[in-house]
This record gives sequence, C-alpha cells and structure tokens, in this order.
Amino acid sequence: MKDKAYYLGLKWSLSLTPSDDPVEPWTARIAELPGCMSHGATPSEAIDGLLGEALDAWLEASLAVGTPIPEPLRIEDFK
Repeated sequence: MKDKAYYLGLKWSLSLTPSDDPVEPWTARIAELPGCMSHGATPSEAIDGLLGEALDAWLEASLAVGTPIPEPLRIEDFK
C-alpha cells in the first residue's frame, strides 16, 4: 500500500477559481480528489493552503478509512 509521503510527492491537477466570499475570494481544488480544497485571500494563499494542510488532511483521512486514492491525471489522458 502506498503511504502519505508517496501521494504528497505527486503532481496534482490544480484549479483556482474566484468565489463570492469577500474575505477569502479564491478557491483552489485538486481535480482528482473530491472535496480537497482550500480558500484564501489571494491566489497564492489558496494554493499554499491546498498543497499544505488541505491535501495532507485529505490524504490522512482517506488512508485511515481505506478510501481508494486516484493517481493524478496525465496529459496523455486528455484528447
């Protein structure tokens, strides 16, 4: 079984979108991991939160309950 360190080392597909929240108007998500997201006052803050605490917590929870974790999408997967 692959561990958290393995998944943290992968290159994930990120998306960054504006939101209606006046305090944290940016949302960053990892496309392959449903519910793995972070909000921030700036794009950098949202991405840093996503690749730090949010991804770490998402992976830890998934590994603890045995939820399958998909691998990142590859450019070859797109047509």
